[in-house]
This record gives sequence, structure tokens and C-alpha cells, in this order.
Amino acid sequence: MTAQWEPQLTSINNKETNYKSLMGPMANTLHQLITQVDTSVFQPLKGKGQNTTIK
Repeated sequence: MTAQWEPQLTSINNKETNYKSLMGPMANTLHQLITQVDTSVFQPLKGKGQNTTIK
């Protein structure tokens, strides 16, 4: 994926395109991937990790 982003980052640097043209599709893809996660597979891990809450 990084190889796909590099030309877009160069275009942004050269003022040929904008930040939204890179981040919009990336955010959409991330959202789709997150919605596909089956959270039930994590149930056996409940209570096994460390509490990393920042105080």
C-alpha cells in the first residue's frame, strides 16, 4: 500500500493534488475493514490484557 501512497504524496508536495484526495479513500477503506471485523473472536481474550488507561 505504501507504494501506492508515495506518488500521491509527491503530488501533494508538488501542489498537484490535495490531502483529501489521499486521505478520503484511505479513510473509507479503513472504515470498511473495521466493519468487517468479527468481534466475537476476541471474546476469549476478555480480561486477559493489561489495563492501559491513561490517567
